[in-house]
Amino acid sequence: MRWLDALTFLLDARLRGSDADADEIIATHPLFAEADDLAINAVLSGLTAYFLDAAQKPAPANMPTLRAFQLSEGLAGLSWLGERLGWTIDS
Repeated sequence: MRWLDALTFLLDARLRGSDADADEIIATHPLFAEADDLAINAVLSGLTAYFLDAAQKPAPANMPTLRAFQLSEGLAGLSWLGERLGWTIDS
């Protein structure tokens, strides 16, 4: 999966409020030519689960903001995955 690093970069860009269209980049950039939607969604799901799980653990003493960062990444991944899968949330 030579596109893994690029996917994590796009996730971080979404977290930071970039106006880049991550899904358009995935659809058109040659780096993602070998990646199908199922693979992208599977990796994005795994990353999201990892970040949300890690955010629940106590922060290391020398990295007090790590868990908040991981929670933010996990929520960004969940939001993006929801968009990709067409989820709607009733409130």
